[in-house]
Amino acid sequence: MPCISVIVPVYNVEEYLALCLSSVRNQSLRDLEIICVNDGSTDSSGDLLDLFSAVDARIRIVEKKNGGLSSARNIGIEAARGDYIMFVDSDDLLEENACESVVAAFEGSGADIVTFGAKCYPESYGNPWLVDCLSPRDVVYHSFDIDILFKEKSRPYVWRSAFAAPFIKESDLRFDETVAFGEDQIFHFAAYPLARITAFMADKLYNYRVFREGSLMSTRNQAALLKLCEHLEIVDRILADWQSHGRLERYANEMIRWVFEFVAFDIFAQDEPDRTILLDRLREIIEVRFSGIEWPSYEGEKTCALLLAIMRDTDTDKPARKVSKLTLNRYRFESQGMRACVSGMLSGASSSKLVGAFRRGIRRIFPTPASSMLRYVGELSVDIHENRRTTGAVVMLLAEYEAKKQSGTLCHTEKIEVG
Repeated sequence: MPCISVIVPVYNVEEYLALCLSSVRNQSLRDLEIICVNDGSTDSSGDLLDLFSAVDARIRIVEKKNGGLSSARNIGIEAARGDYIMFVDSDDLLEENACESVVAAFEGSGADIVTFGAKCYPESYGNPWLVDCLSPRDVVYHSFDIDILFKEKSRPYVWRSAFAAPFIKESDLRFDETVAFGEDQIFHFAAYPLARITAFMADKLYNYRVFREGSLMSTRNQAALLKLCEHLEIVDRILADWQSHGRLERYANEMIRWVFEFVAFDIFAQDEPDRTILLDRLREIIEVRFSGIEWPSYEGEKTCALLLAIMRDTDTDKPARKVSKLTLNRYRFESQGMRACVSGMLSGASSSKLVGAFRRGIRRIFPTPASSMLRYVGELSVDIHENRRTTGAVVMLLAEYEAKKQSGTLCHTEKIEVG
């Protein structure tokens, strides 16, 4: 049996797949299996998978009808034979020592979950929030602590966590196939509380492609209302799971704070009638999930209490519920600190007149702002570099295939058909 199973869901990623699989094949740890779940691709991704499996016996292909990312990952879990399980999205890359470092962390800590750091790829596409999110510290927890979820850099991307296979299978952990977005958050909120030992590594072992045209993330980001509706469903699934396991009452304060930070700011920023519709759904979720639980007291957090009161207001004769910018910024200050408060005040539509005047001045001086020029040049450079790397990976794959074909050493492709 292999030491580690790397699960790679594949759906219409012909432009990125060669680089991704090359990064997995070239791991310093050789004792691994690579489970590629072809989720009904209609481009040439399937042909690339056949080529890779013909030159590398560690690659196993699972063919299935299109069912989404969660479905593909769940099929990969069922097929996995390794002691440990990792997930790699098919447009991302692993550092050469990723698997070796992860296995060493498991063996050194006895953990059920190991969560490691990641880099933005290309690096220039990152932002301060994302860089911080992908930068955990070195620490080991020997039991569940709520700080794992809310004070460590533990979420929301499941590809930066590896799992002991017995832990996943004995806990019956699977991805929720009924949600189209946010399955990683749901999985992490379910997994961390069940782990006996959780280890965090500061090492940045994964390269996350920040934006890919046509990806699920990019299409969701274009529709704010759709995104918020899906975020509310994520909240409901997580609270329902914690409610069913008896955790919600114990951690009511922490969970309600998370709900506000995850959805409330964005909801209150919406125009009518969307704001009221979203608030009504949020209020419904909170009333059902926190049924029988006293509302959190929030000592010293008057703004949070105000937000709760607004959502509990069922008087339909009152005008549409609103929260002032001052109230939102006060809550940011109380819950997230001065830096988040200032950042919120200077972002988007709430930018100060001073910042607006500065931007207008820059536009008058430069027909195209200098920052936009630099970004355009940077993107062009990245595209050229990316095309060369991709072409090189495909050329090397074809050469390896031809050499093995001539020597009669092509591997027998293990292909599993499901569903």
